[in-house]
Amino acid sequence: MDTGLLFFLLLFIAWEDVHYAAYGQSSFIINSISVSIQPSASVQRDTHVTVLCQAKVSSVIGVTLDYRFSILKDESEVFNGTTKAVDHFSYIINQARVSDSGNYRCRISIEDQSKTSEHESLRVTGLQTPVLLVSSSSATEGDNVKVACSAPEERGTFTFFIFADGKNIRTKTTTQNQAEVELDISRKGTMKLTCDYTVQLLGEVERSKLSFEHAMFVQELSLDLLLTISPSYEVIEGDSVDFTCRLGRAHMHGQLSKTLSLIKDTLILKSGLNVINVNKNVLKSDSGEYMCKVMIGSAGKVDKKNLTVAEIFSQPILTISLPEVFEQDNFSLSCQSHNFSSSRIHNRDIRYSIFKDGRLLTSSGFFVKQASSTDNGNYTCKATAKSIQKESPGLVFKAKVLASQPVLSVMGKVILGRPFDICCHSENGSLPITYSLYYDEDVINTTTVQQPNTTAVFTATVNRTEFIWKFRCRAQNHGHGYMSEHLNVQVVVPLSEPQLLVAGDITEGDQVYLICSVPSGTPPITFSWYSSTTNQPLRRKVVHGNSNHHIIDSITRDMTGRYYCEAANAANQEKSNSVNIEVKLALWKKGLIAVSCLLAVTAAVIFGVVCFKAKRGKREMAAELSVKPASATPDDSVTASLSHDELYNKVRVDVGVSFRSERTPGSECSDQSGTALHHEPDVEYTEVVHPQPVDPARVPLKKGTDTVYSELQTSPRDLLESDDTVEYAKLNNDIPEPVDVSL
Repeated sequence: MDTGLLFFLLLFIAWEDVHYAAYGQSSFIINSISVSIQPSASVQRDTHVTVLCQAKVSSVIGVTLDYRFSILKDESEVFNGTTKAVDHFSYIINQARVSDSGNYRCRISIEDQSKTSEHESLRVTGLQTPVLLVSSSSATEGDNVKVACSAPEERGTFTFFIFADGKNIRTKTTTQNQAEVELDISRKGTMKLTCDYTVQLLGEVERSKLSFEHAMFVQELSLDLLLTISPSYEVIEGDSVDFTCRLGRAHMHGQLSKTLSLIKDTLILKSGLNVINVNKNVLKSDSGEYMCKVMIGSAGKVDKKNLTVAEIFSQPILTISLPEVFEQDNFSLSCQSHNFSSSRIHNRDIRYSIFKDGRLLTSSGFFVKQASSTDNGNYTCKATAKSIQKESPGLVFKAKVLASQPVLSVMGKVILGRPFDICCHSENGSLPITYSLYYDEDVINTTTVQQPNTTAVFTATVNRTEFIWKFRCRAQNHGHGYMSEHLNVQVVVPLSEPQLLVAGDITEGDQVYLICSVPSGTPPITFSWYSSTTNQPLRRKVVHGNSNHHIIDSITRDMTGRYYCEAANAANQEKSNSVNIEVKLALWKKGLIAVSCLLAVTAAVIFGVVCFKAKRGKREMAAELSVKPASATPDDSVTASLSHDELYNKVRVDVGVSFRSERTPGSECSDQSGTALHHEPDVEYTEVVHPQPVDPARVPLKKGTDTVYSELQTSPRDLLESDDTVEYAKLNNDIPEPVDVSL
């Protein structure tokens, strides 16, 4: 039973391995990793410190994993290891040092997966006290001594400091825990040596304690050194003086080099080994301290003496006769030494020379000349006596320049009635220069120019253009002055209000001139024309006159509106009056409209007449009564139409009767008829009550196309006698059958 269970368990594990391998699924999971420092995060040096890494890993049953641990200090790997089936690892620091301080992290890697912990800080305090070693406990001035400072138990990057009597005399940085230097011993006595060091940590520096003090005795360098000055330490210029620097016996340790020098101030006059001799004729400038110095190794010995040299004559001084010299003025130069040694020389023994820019002007001590620009330069003089020559300080001479004739100008434009600035400037002239502005002969303002490249500026106003020439300017310096020319510039007169002129009646297609003019104003003038229909100018033109025009070549009705112009010059800008322009129709358009109206009226009249006749014809056709004669010939016919008024008034009829008689061509008609009723209205409704006899003389007769009207006063008998057949028709919709009224 147990054997079978074990078999199935092994089979299941093998199946799981095959399953994970087949489907690419991992057989483990790294859950977490942490780091800890024991016994604590802050320890003293020499403490044993353990960095412990702890990991939590989940895996499939029966799977054996290889764990790879890494210990990181400040992101650099300091240790690593590999274990099997162990989820923790430790790194031991024996006798921790300050250099072990830092940030530690753990990293675990299993196959292709890894995880890193958070960091944990370790702080180790306390450095080893350094050890100071000196090659010798005693030395002599000039010797070289080796000094070593070490901290054998420490690790890291070190900076060592060597001190002598508390003063830092040497510094050295190294990754080694020891530094060795050589010291040059330059003074006698006891020298106390110590050292310390620092260790560079991440962002911090830890410093050690001082080493134990080492006392070294330095013996004085034994030698004889002597400086002599002859004939005396106090001499007069021109005297010959001997300087001797001598080295006597010297007791030196080892093979040290030696150097002997004669020095004045910082200048080495001569160098040698044992004896130095210098001879010179001294000057006043040779006064001072002289030093004989010997250097043996780094040690030195000196012997000092002072020399005083009195002047045989003083340094000459070059002077000028006038503090300020203007061109064309006479000036003089003189050279003189004010002091001299009367025991050695006389005043007449001193010879003088004057030089300009290093070139000899005169061999005397006096020079006179009229100043000009060619005399500008650097002057010196020299005094010579007893082979001694002295030169004076330099004197820079520059003849001052009289102010030249000034030039008048203006800043900007001169506008009538407005303030403007007048500039007055002399091209040449030494400062200061006083400028005065004149109006006619009166001074109206004065100013003084002190600085170079500065122009005198005056503010003035002119009220009439011809008065501008009255301004003048005077420039003056050193009592001399020049007057300028009269001011000659244009005076700009401001523009008056412009006027816009346009021709009278304007018709479409006309060429229109918009004339803009100003009564007064200085050209050039910029004229601009505007329309109320646009903000942009119709035209802009600059002219050198007081008027100009804008032409609209072919004006149209849509150009009707208000127009104005503007005029501008350097002084101002003015706007004109506004002019209303109304564009009338062209004459041909007016004629066309008139003809069109006449044609329209004519067409309307014709149309009315046609309509009227058509309507009348229809009514006549409806109201006709046909009368046919009983025994008449076919070509005889009479048509009679009774007016409504006559029949109604005379026979009181309500129904009109229309008689029509037709005759054949060639028949004769009686021409005894009454007045023709050409303008009688149409008879529409008549009712016959009692027909009255009709007078043949009143019957309208039609001859050809003419119709004659007469009253019918005949009796029925008369009608019968006329052999006409009369048909009565009632002019209504219900027209009765014709009635035979024959008797």
